[in-house]
Amino acid sequence: VDKKVLQWIRALQPVHRCAPKIFESILIHGHVMGKSYMEKLTQPKFVAHTSVQHNRVRTIIDSQFPAVQEQIKELILALVDIEFMKEKILKDDIQRKSTIVSREENALKHFLSEQNIQIIREKTIEIARDSIKLHQHQTGIGYEVDADVRTNQHVFSILGPHTGHYYGDVIIVFKPEIMLHPDTNFTIQAATFFPGGYAYKCRPWLTNPGSTPLRIEHFHSSKIHSTLDNYEYVTALELMGLAGRDRKTMNVGLQDIINYFLEVDSHQTVEVHLPQLIPLSYIDKIYVPKNVFESMNQKTQESKTKIFRNRFIVTDHEVDMNVNLGTLQGKPPDPSRSEYTSYVLKQLLDKVQERSDILLKTPNFHQGTYITVAAKQFITIPHTITQTHQHTVAVTNRQLSNNTVYLYFKVKNGDFMLILTNERMDPSQVQKNLIFLTCYISPMPSTTNLTSPNDYHETESYLNNLPPTTHAGVLQQKNHKASSNHFHKGCNTDDYVQYCLRIRYQTGQVSLIHVGVNSLYNHSTLEYKFSPQELDITKLEYIQIQTFTQTIPIENFFINFEPILELHAVIDKQFRTPIKINQEEDDDNDIPSNPPTGNKRQHKHQQQQYSNTTISAIAKSVIKTPSNVLPVDGVMRMTKNKPSIIQRFWNRLFDPKTTTLPLLPVLPTPIAPVQQVPQEQNQYVQQQQLPATQIQQQNPAQSTQHIPQPLPQPVMVVQQPIRENPPCKYSNNCRFQYTHPKADEHCQQYSHPCRYSELCRQRNNLQHCTHSIHYEHKVPTCPQDQQCQQKHNSLHRYEHRHTDFSDLLFPCKDGTQCQQKNSVEHSIKYSHGENIQLSTRNVSHSNSFKSQEDF
Repeated sequence: VDKKVLQWIRALQPVHRCAPKIFESILIHGHVMGKSYMEKLTQPKFVAHTSVQHNRVRTIIDSQFPAVQEQIKELILALVDIEFMKEKILKDDIQRKSTIVSREENALKHFLSEQNIQIIREKTIEIARDSIKLHQHQTGIGYEVDADVRTNQHVFSILGPHTGHYYGDVIIVFKPEIMLHPDTNFTIQAATFFPGGYAYKCRPWLTNPGSTPLRIEHFHSSKIHSTLDNYEYVTALELMGLAGRDRKTMNVGLQDIINYFLEVDSHQTVEVHLPQLIPLSYIDKIYVPKNVFESMNQKTQESKTKIFRNRFIVTDHEVDMNVNLGTLQGKPPDPSRSEYTSYVLKQLLDKVQERSDILLKTPNFHQGTYITVAAKQFITIPHTITQTHQHTVAVTNRQLSNNTVYLYFKVKNGDFMLILTNERMDPSQVQKNLIFLTCYISPMPSTTNLTSPNDYHETESYLNNLPPTTHAGVLQQKNHKASSNHFHKGCNTDDYVQYCLRIRYQTGQVSLIHVGVNSLYNHSTLEYKFSPQELDITKLEYIQIQTFTQTIPIENFFINFEPILELHAVIDKQFRTPIKINQEEDDDNDIPSNPPTGNKRQHKHQQQQYSNTTISAIAKSVIKTPSNVLPVDGVMRMTKNKPSIIQRFWNRLFDPKTTTLPLLPVLPTPIAPVQQVPQEQNQYVQQQQLPATQIQQQNPAQSTQHIPQPLPQPVMVVQQPIRENPPCKYSNNCRFQYTHPKADEHCQQYSHPCRYSELCRQRNNLQHCTHSIHYEHKVPTCPQDQQCQQKHNSLHRYEHRHTDFSDLLFPCKDGTQCQQKNSVEHSIKYSHGENIQLSTRNVSHSNSFKSQEDF
C-alpha cells in the first residue's frame, strides 16, 4: 500500500451534516446529539440531566461543594417539570414545583451570585422548551434498521468528504481527537448495508452469513477503531478494493480513492459512529451558506463570534431553501447547491492533504484512549496488560521486555482511582479471589486564594493493595503503603496533568510519577516495594477506573513496555552543569551540560573521578578574564554591565544584585592576565604551580606590571577540543589502567573503553575523556535484570544491561591465571581476559542521555 494512501487515511476527520433547525438545537443544548439521545428528551429527568451537562451550567456546578451541587440539580429538575406542565406533557402540581424553585433559589443565594443563578434558570428553561419543540417537530433522516444495529445510539458522520447533501446544508467537521474516544468506531460502508445483504454485493470478497441476525453480528465484528495498530492499512485495502472493483484491479492510487469518495454516495465510503453526546469544543469547523445562516435565530448567529469565531465559516453561496432535501437521496444536489457542495468538498480535501503532509514529516506518536468518566462511575479499560504486550510484539516484530510496564495517562480535575486486578472486576458480584493494586489521585487543590505557602492544602494521593471500597477508611486512618499531600504542588492544576504508573515485576516496585511538562516543576513520587506476600504484582492484568465526586476527562491512556523518553524530564539534580558567564561567547564555547544518567555504581565511579577534575580542566582550557566577575569568599560572582532592555526588565522583576555561580574555586595564587595560550598543556600546569615572583622572572616583559592583590579578574573556563590518547592495544583487558604502579603514566599515553559505555556521566569531563573511550552500546535489558544468575559472565554482561551494574568489568590483576576466576562473587566485579567484541562508534563527545533503566 502506498505510504501516501496510509497517511491520507490517518489525516481524515469525521464530517457531520444536519439541517439548520437541528443546528440551532445543538447550540441550545451545547452538544451534538445522537438520535436515541434526542428521543429521550421527552423525559423531564433526562432533560434536566442535559441541562446539567451544558458547559456554562456545568462550570458553575463543578466549582461548588457536593451539597450545593445537589441543590442546583433539584432547582434544575423543578424548572424542567414546570415547562413540561405548561405544555401538558407532565401532570403534577405546578404550584408545588414553583415552591421548590423559590426555596432552592433562596438557599443558593448564599453560595452563588445572582448572575450565576440567572444563568442556570435561563439555560434550563431554554433547553426544556427546545426539547419539547424538538419532540413535537422531529427532523433528520432515520432508518428503522438503525435501531436493529444500534447505530441510533451514536452520532452519524462520514470519515472524509461527505457528499450526502440530503442530510442538510450545515456541515460540521469534528476534531480528529474524537476518533480516539472508546465509544467511537467506523465501518467500511454504512451499517444499514449489512442486514439487507447489500454490503455483500458491493464487496464481493465478504462472505454472506445468510440470516439477518448473523449479518448484524457480522457488522459488529467488522467495526474498526483508530487506536488499533495498522488500522489505516486495513482501511486502505478495503478502499482500494472498492475503488478498483469495477476495473477488477488492486492497482489503485490515492487519486483513485479520492475520486471514489467524490463519485459515490457517502454511505458507500467510511461511516463513523461517534459518541451520542459530543461537546461543542470537539467541533473543528462549521460551513454554512450565507442565506441559511441569515435564516437562523439571533443567538445562533451570535455564536459565530462568541463561541466558534474563525471556526464558523459562512460562505458566499445562496441555496434554494424550499427544496425538500430528503427527496434527493441518491441523486445529485440541486443546481443551487452544486457550487456550494463543490466548494466545501475542496476545502475538506485541502485540509486532509495539509494534515497528511504534516503526518508524513512527523513520527506516529503513541495514541491511546480518550474518555470522560462521569462522577461515581466504574469502567474497565478494554485491553489487559498481557494482551497489549502480545499485540505490541506482533505488530513491531521485535522482542519486548515485560519486566516493567508503564501506564501513561493525562487527567483533569483528579479524585479518581486506578485499580489493577488479577480478574475483571464486577461490582455486582462478590469476588473473593481478587487481588488489588489501587492508585488514588486526589482532587486538584485550589491555588487561587492562597495568601501564604502555609495555606496550601491537598488531599492525600496514595498507593495501596486494598479494595476500592475501603477508600474512605484508608483516607481517615491513613492506612496506605505510600502517600503524599503535596503530590500536585507546583503543577498547573488548571490543565491536564500527565502521570505514569510504573510497575517493576521482578522487584515489586510500584511508582506513580509526573511526566510531561509538570515533571519539570514537581519531582514528587509515590513509590512502594511490595513483597510477594503483600501483593503478587505479576498477576495484575485488568485495569479499571473508579471516579468519586467529579467527572474525570482522561486523555491518551495507553500501556507501554518501554519508557517514552520524551515525556521524562532530564534534570541535573547534582547541580554540576557549568554555566557560561560571558553571554557574548559563541555557543560552541559552552562547556557541555551533563545531566545525571546511569545508576548508583556509575554515580560512585563518577564522583571519584570528578573530585580531581577542576584544576586539570582549567589547565586544558583557554583563559578568559571578563571585567564583570569578582571573587567573593572563594566563589565567583558576576555583576552585569550595560544590561539590555530585556535584562533590565528581568532585574526589575527579580532584582538580582549578583548571580552566584559555584563553578570553580578561585585560584589561591594570583596570576597576571595571559596574553597567549601555551601550546603544551603541561607547560601551563607547571606555570600555575609556581609562585608569582617566579612567573615574573620567567616573563621579564611583564615583570614591571603591577599584580593587584587580591586578583580582581579570576580565570574563566571555555572548552577546547579534547585531545584523545591513542587506544591501548589490550583494550578493556588492560591490567595497567587501574591499580598498576604505572597506571597514571600508562593512562596519560593510551585510552581504554569506559566500563559504562555511552551512559557514563563523565563524557563531558575533559580529563576523563582523554583516557576513556565511550562506545555507543545499545543492547536490551536482561529479562532477569538484577535477579540474573549470569551477572558474573562478562560476555553476558556486555550483551545485556543490568540495573546498577556496568557493561564491562575491571580486569583482574592476575588475568587468566587467577585462582578465583570460578568464584561468582569475584567474577561479578573482575574479568579474566575474555575476548569481547566491542562496539565501534565513539560517542565520547556527544550529548549524554539517560538510559531507559533510569525511568
